[in-house]
Amino acid sequence: MYSHFSHYYNLIFPEDPKIKDFIKAYAKPHQHALDLGCGTGRLTYRIHENNMAVKGIDLDESMILVARKNYPYLDFEVGDMTEVIKSNQQYALITCFGNTLPHLSRKSLQAFFIDVEKSLTPGGVMLIQMLNYDLILQEKPQALKKIVIDSIEFERRYRYLNHEIEFETILKVDHHETHGKTKLYPYRLDELKDMIKHARLYGNYFGNLDAKPFELTDYYLYIIISKK
Repeated sequence: MYSHFSHYYNLIFPEDPKIKDFIKAYAKPHQHALDLGCGTGRLTYRIHENNMAVKGIDLDESMILVARKNYPYLDFEVGDMTEVIKSNQQYALITCFGNTLPHLSRKSLQAFFIDVEKSLTPGGVMLIQMLNYDLILQEKPQALKKIVIDSIEFERRYRYLNHEIEFETILKVDHHETHGKTKLYPYRLDELKDMIKHARLYGNYFGNLDAKPFELTDYYLYIIISKK
């Protein structure tokens, strides 16, 4: 799905300059961290900057190849995050950014949160960034805003099914066009709260990296998860 634009990812989606301070606030130097859905490795690097022993995981091999090229001194692995989280390793910080979580089915996500509870150290946290699907399901846009950078055009299209969204990406570079398609599960806030509570976790919900309280009109949803 994402392989066809992995080499353009950092250009299409520039890093938010606020992410550095955001990660620093939750990092625990000299402890273990796990970056799930690490993509090209930028967030993994930010965690590493805070002297944490971090591993980046992504299911897309092309993304991992880019991450290894950009940060050859960091630990990256191609893998399924729902399997990786089942290991006996304990983490003081787990991150899952880039709208990765909605790729998991409801059954998989509930099991995932239960495994997160087992994997967090006392005082550890999980940081999640995803789109606000309450807003998306209310407005039902057929496409997100087209991104144009010089000779590059990137489109994201939605097709709404019963309980899922068919997500298509289209990349045009110098008139050469490639496509990718996958399925997303559009979780509403109340659903996420129920799953997190069921897993005996505690969640704080924000609308941006400045920790503004989440509102249903926000574009993003940030969740800070800790153990009860």
